[in-house]
Order: sequence, then structure tokens, then C-alpha cells
Amino acid sequence: MKKSLILLFAVILSFTVFQIEGSAAKTKNSPRKNYTIFINQPTPYYLKTNGKKLGAIPDGFTNKKGVYTPNVLKVTCYVNTKWAKVHFSKTLNGKKSTAYIPTKYIRANTFSLDYGITKSTKTALKTGITTKSKTIKTIPHGTRVSIMKVRTQGMKTFYYVTYYKNGKSYKGYITEKSIQL
Repeated sequence: MKKSLILLFAVILSFTVFQIEGSAAKTKNSPRKNYTIFINQPTPYYLKTNGKKLGAIPDGFTNKKGVYTPNVLKVTCYVNTKWAKVHFSKTLNGKKSTAYIPTKYIRANTFSLDYGITKSTKTALKTGITTKSKTIKTIPHGTRVSIMKVRTQGMKTFYYVTYYKNGKSYKGYITEKSIQL
């Protein structure tokens, strides 16, 4: 009886996990908005694109004990390849503000190389690192992708990334010039 209950519980648990993972995979996309970014220097912010500069967003904060914390911003949307709308804080635990920043200040990572953000209007995800490699998918501008590894050939650097679209994962290479780290 005890073994039967344990077996029944294990079957129900595995079915539940399968259902949860299966449903998440169907809806998972690489984000194009509402994801975390960092800045590596004080960054000017604006009320509107190409408008009057309102101030500078600090790249991080140092508390009373001398511990540095990077400022975490959230991209709400990309206006175009040069401007992004973000939520940010001017102080360590301060109120969040919304403004526009130039995309050249955006960094996907602080101290690691986990993610990249596509910066070309249409980034080609390729099967290999040559120009003759087949294009697997075209990734829209401002999409966050997972970086799996870095590969160099001569003076060129390529990133092997994972891109999610409609619950399906696509893996391939993108060029250094089409990704912002």
C-alpha cells in the first residue's frame, strides 16, 4: 500500500512538472521589453527622444558600509535603434522614474556574459560563422538573447546564442557588431 501511494505520488508529480514545463515552453519568447539592463557610466536621460536632457542616471550606488550596488534599469520598450524607454531609480532605494535614454549606454550584463541585446534592426541568426552560413532566423532589434559561448576567427568575434520564439528555441551565431553586451 505504501509503495503504491509513493508510486502514485511520483506519477502525479512528474505529470504536473511535465505540464508546467510544456506550457511554459509554448509561450516563451526572448524578451524585447520589460527586462533588466545595466549601465556602466552615469547616463543622460530625457523626457522624450531628442528632447532636453533632464539629468544623469547614476550607474550604481555605494551604501554607508562602502558596498557598491549597480543601478538596475528596466527597458519598457525600444523606440528605435537609438532610443529606449526605461524605468530607473536615482537613489539606492528610491522612487522609480520613467525616461528615455540613448541605447549606446545600455549593457545586458554587469560582471558576466550571460545575455546580449540585439542592436541591428534585423539580426541574422546563422548556422555557422561564415558569410555563406544559412540564416536560421532573423531576430528583431532590442531582443535579449542568451549567450552560450564566444568564438573568434581571425579578427572577428561571434556569439553562439539561444533565441526563443513561440516556445521554440533557436541556436546559432550572431556577429559581434549586432549585439550589445
